[in-house]
Amino acid sequence: MKKIKVLEIGSGVQYYKPKKNETVIHSDKLPLPHVEVIFDLNKFPYPFNNNTFNKVVANHILEHLLYPMKTMEEVHRICRSNAIIEIEVPFFSSSVAHTCLDHRNFFGWTTFDDYDPEHIDKWDNPLYILPAFKIIERKLIFGRHRSTKKVNFIINPIINAMPRFYQRFFCWIFPCEVIRYKLKVDK
Repeated sequence: MKKIKVLEIGSGVQYYKPKKNETVIHSDKLPLPHVEVIFDLNKFPYPFNNNTFNKVVANHILEHLLYPMKTMEEVHRICRSNAIIEIEVPFFSSSVAHTCLDHRNFFGWTTFDDYDPEHIDKWDNPLYILPAFKIIERKLIFGRHRSTKKVNFIINPIINAMPRFYQRFFCWIFPCEVIRYKLKVDK
């Protein structure tokens, strides 16, 4: 069985644990014990060849970066066609999004729409030149901790059933904590 080659960008201390049939390269700018490749995600190009990875994991890193659009271009470059990109970031109305001094970027339900050819009008939107990612899944998570498990059971299905309505009218009243995206590289 062929191994899935995974890159985790911005591994930090709570790093991605490989699943069955995965080999993971952890990267960060800090020389942590589990990090195999040390580099600054704000400097381009990344030290990987084109079409190298089947999957990229980016947990709580994109909100810290100076150039998230350039980062997405690099992720597209180093991924194979149909590679999966898993992203988790604070939702823009979350207190977590606004209480960390180095959070530079904010994310909502439609953040990655301009990368998906099915969601943009190429004639009205000059951003169509961006690398293409198919949005496979988006999920709003009210809370990530065990203490919110019962609340999540009730709230998460409701906010994910009507995410645009939630984002427009209720996200500042009942802010969810994070948003998860799953994208597929379209080459």
